[in-house]
Amino acid sequence: DRMPIFRKLVINFGRKPPVPSPPIPEPSITKRIPTVDDPKWTGDFMDDSEEILLARMIFGEAGNQLEDTKIGVGFTVINRVRKQRSTWGFSIREVILKKDQYDALWNPITSGGVRDPLDNADLLTQKAWKESYNIARGILDGSLEDSTSGATNFHSYKEREEFPDWATKENFKIKLGDIYFYELES
Repeated sequence: DRMPIFRKLVINFGRKPPVPSPPIPEPSITKRIPTVDDPKWTGDFMDDSEEILLARMIFGEAGNQLEDTKIGVGFTVINRVRKQRSTWGFSIREVILKKDQYDALWNPITSGGVRDPLDNADLLTQKAWKESYNIARGILDGSLEDSTSGATNFHSYKEREEFPDWATKENFKIKLGDIYFYELES
């Protein structure tokens, strides 16, 4: 019988690759998210939740005002979002951070207190911050009602200061505390 006999098979797949060393993990950078009890600004308002961002704005614009006034100030953001105007923005974050809208976050007089509301804060300031946060939360969860009936803008009045051009009798809604509220179309 002339049947071939298979005695040896050699297969060459090349050289065995070296075992790579495990990658060195990069240090984990945990980004701090501001909270009501630790609201210190990270340097980027995009790190803030909507509640914290709205609370910052309320605190900066009306921190020394009564609760109804703070609620009114907070609702101007919601009312602008509802109107969906490009001049104001289309989301809570966009409306608050839009240039030349709410200056409490940018004004050198108020921005330090807004960026770190509990830094060296006395009991009155701590209370105002917590109240601003609770109001922001209540506005966002729907448990508070708009005390301004749709106002989109506001200003405070000081002696020897003129009212803004947009603050007309036709646009006027209500005065709460030291703040006048108006409903504008854009």
